[in-house]
Parts: sequence; C-alpha cells; structure tokens
Amino acid sequence: MATKKEKDNIIKQIKQGRIVSSDFFLKHWVTISLVLVISFVYISAKYTCQLRKEKIISLKNELNNAKTDCVRYSAEFKSQIREAKMKSLVDSMKLNLETAEQPPFKLAGK
Repeated sequence: MATKKEKDNIIKQIKQGRIVSSDFFLKHWVTISLVLVISFVYISAKYTCQLRKEKIISLKNELNNAKTDCVRYSAEFKSQIREAKMKSLVDSMKLNLETAEQPPFKLAGK
C-alpha cells in the first residue's frame, strides 16, 4: 500500500500537472503516434464501411424496383402483342368483328 507521503506526492503531481508532462510525451512519442495513427485508420475504415453498406442497400432497392418495372413492362408488352395478334387474325378471317370502344358493363336486375 502507498504511504501517506506517496499519496500526497501523487495528489501534488496531479495538481501541478506533472503526471502527464512533456517528459512523458518525449519518452513515449512513438507509442503515442502509433496509437493515434491506428485510431485514425480505424475510424476511417469504419466510416468507409458504413458508407459502402448504405450504398449497397440503396443499390439493392434500386435493383428491386428495376426488376418490378421489368416484370410490369413485360406483362404490358405481352398483352399488347396478344391483342394485336388476335386483331390481325380476326381481320384475316374477315369475320367483320371490331373491338369495343367502351368497356363492358353489367346490367343490374330487380
């Protein structure tokens, strides 16, 4: 255990700011510099990783939207091709049929 004189000496050094003095920095400048560089590299890598994760999430959402649009446009295109093909088939058979301008409607009975 520390004696009373050692405790007083430590308290005195803390008050005077000598615990971490310029001599401490001169003795351990390599270690301090290395710790600072490693800290900066770690922070930088973590920030870069975070940005890339956000970019990946954004690109995944964009890809899902593009896939959905592709399916929708494909369905529209196929329905238009079917309609045009049926129309040309009816015209080639000369059945005198035409497409309706208005959609069909139901008659309500009483």
